[in-house]
Amino acid sequence: MEATPEPSKTDSAEQRRSDEDSAKKQEALAARVVNMVVGRGVELFHDDLGDVFAHVPVGEHREVWPCRSKKFKSWLAGRFWQSEAKALSSDALGAALNVIEAKGRFEGEEYPLHNRVAFHEGAIWYDLADKEWRAAKVTGNGWEVVDRPPVLFRRYAHQKPQPEPVGGGDLHQLLSFLNLRDPSQRLLLLVYLVCCFVPDIPHPIPVLHGPAGSAKTTLFRMLRGLIDPSVTAVLSFPRDASELVQQLSHHWTPYYDNITGLSGWTSDILCRSVTGEGFSKRQLYTDDDDVIFQFRRCVGLNGVNVAVQKPDLLDRCILFGLEKIATSSRKSEKTIWAEFEAARPQLLGAIFNALSRAMARRDSIRLSDLPRMADFALWGCAVASALGYSEEEFTQAYKDNSESRNEEALQASPVAAMVRELMDGRSEWEGTATTLLTKLEELAEEHRVNTKSALWPKAAHVLTRRLNEVIPNLAAVGIEIASRRDGKNRTITIQKGTENSVTSVTTVTDAGGSRYTTVDGDGNTEGKVVASLEASRASPAHDLFGGRYDADDANDGTSGTSLDPQKWDEG
Repeated sequence: MEATPEPSKTDSAEQRRSDEDSAKKQEALAARVVNMVVGRGVELFHDDLGDVFAHVPVGEHREVWPCRSKKFKSWLAGRFWQSEAKALSSDALGAALNVIEAKGRFEGEEYPLHNRVAFHEGAIWYDLADKEWRAAKVTGNGWEVVDRPPVLFRRYAHQKPQPEPVGGGDLHQLLSFLNLRDPSQRLLLLVYLVCCFVPDIPHPIPVLHGPAGSAKTTLFRMLRGLIDPSVTAVLSFPRDASELVQQLSHHWTPYYDNITGLSGWTSDILCRSVTGEGFSKRQLYTDDDDVIFQFRRCVGLNGVNVAVQKPDLLDRCILFGLEKIATSSRKSEKTIWAEFEAARPQLLGAIFNALSRAMARRDSIRLSDLPRMADFALWGCAVASALGYSEEEFTQAYKDNSESRNEEALQASPVAAMVRELMDGRSEWEGTATTLLTKLEELAEEHRVNTKSALWPKAAHVLTRRLNEVIPNLAAVGIEIASRRDGKNRTITIQKGTENSVTSVTTVTDAGGSRYTTVDGDGNTEGKVVASLEASRASPAHDLFGGRYDADDANDGTSGTSLDPQKWDEG
């Protein structure tokens, strides 16, 4: 066999020169691409999270594209071919993008990017997501469609455009499409719908429940079509927390369909997505860099039963009960959607009309007692007034719904249920947490409640955590819980008064900056049990004994557990 000749020194030198020439050509191509971008009026900028974007002129309008997106890469390759009749290699494109990204991050301006809605200079701007990148501008004096809005929106692939809004419509026309019989719930739904166009406030979570055939999914699809049209009108929960955060980030109105239960971490993420807490995750292919997400979203849930069990999440919800549609009242889907699509332009215009009138009224709204979702309540009064209702009608409807949510929270907690049994026929109970747990276990056995379930506390210190979760709910039905230190021991006192005894709340701030509300509203937290108004359940909270704990780390095997309260007696 003949030996393969080794390459000569001359061959090696020629190869190096060839590689160097190729590298120089790629660098020259990359430089021309960068100059082409700057010369064509493309503005490079970064958002408040440090991601780089290009504001690109397209025809008579401008569009916002991420610099690493396929669309921007294709645009660069196409423009380079038009300019030089040459194909752009992947190496040259990659080198050019590195420079473009650096210029946008370190030399470009910082602009916030918005998803569907934004506040700017006293106006609310709504992205129509059409091909011309137009937006509706709403002020207290009316609304109009603007060709070149001054705010920048980021669009995602799932988003669909809105039709041209038309004035002169009546938002009450929407009720003819909906399967809601209760007048108070119809009012709450209309108010909620308009408030979804208000950015930068926490929005309540509509929880639709009812039997199969009650048009829960149809209701969500119609609301989504008015607020945030999408190819994926209803969603399913991903199994991974980081995927859920990304999903919430991309959808202004993420509605989840046919939910039977929520895990602990899912409930916590939904709470944070309503209040606007930040999220972070490790950036792909890096060791230290984090990707930061911060947003508020209009989340929705539906299912046969009320899927929400955690009291802190229920506090952020509005419950809507739907009944099965009678056979004689049913229409074909083709007919329903044809009628809805025909009405959508006027319904959208009616929403903008109501929002404009509400903006003119908002600053004059004053409420003596603010509920948990205070900003929504204030805007809700303004919107209700704009729709022809009184503020009292809205506040009463919201209060009635709050009582329904409170009862759901109490029914979902076996500890709360047994505390109510304990206080049946008595006005006061006092003892240690260990004694209380023993007493509650006796009542649980008597009432056939399964104490082996994950929802039942296995130790006294876990009992205090379970009580902390439902203290505001028990207080609303006249059962108040407090603790005091007696030497080395702490004593729990449970007193029974009248239902709905909490008539006011007083917000106070502790040394750590967390906001709490006292159960009697006097602003004095000494010796009293306090419940967090705004802190996330994922953050440490104070328990009955003055300690701190992580609400999802009770060391009792309940983290991430979701159980139907009807299954307390099951193994």
